[in-house]
Amino acid sequence: MTRSRTLKSSHDAGFTLLEALAVLSILAIAAAVLMPRLGASRQGLAVQVAALELVSSLKATRAAAVATSQEHRLVMDAGTRTYFAQGAVAPRPIPRAVAMTFQLRNAADAKGNWAVIRFFPDGTASGGDIVLKSGTVKAGISVDWLTGRSRLIVHR
Repeated sequence: MTRSRTLKSSHDAGFTLLEALAVLSILAIAAAVLMPRLGASRQGLAVQVAALELVSSLKATRAAAVATSQEHRLVMDAGTRTYFAQGAVAPRPIPRAVAMTFQLRNAADAKGNWAVIRFFPDGTASGGDIVLKSGTVKAGISVDWLTGRSRLIVHR
């Protein structure tokens, strides 16, 4: 019996340079298209996380006012980019990429970079609106003065 050997030709093993360049070109085009979207989604995520944390803090401050039967205040400082509520919420930062503005029902609750939303023992609040923005993504937080409830609306 004789054995025959089959030799593979050298052009059947691996990729050609042209095929490798085609794949790299497709990857480069995909990366160029997706990179701007990743930056925008990162900004959107930063706004959403900051807004959710702030809404949570507003709700915790309202709950503390009702539980202790005492007025509690959530203080926001746009200058230092922080907010806190004495006895309810430890100081928390707002990310650098996120701008914060507020519009309050009572002008006396806003002084310079400071703004205060007051929560009363009966669950009501001084009320107001807070806007967090980064790039094209904006989150609006509304605190209803009658119910003291905080509502979040995210715009893209």
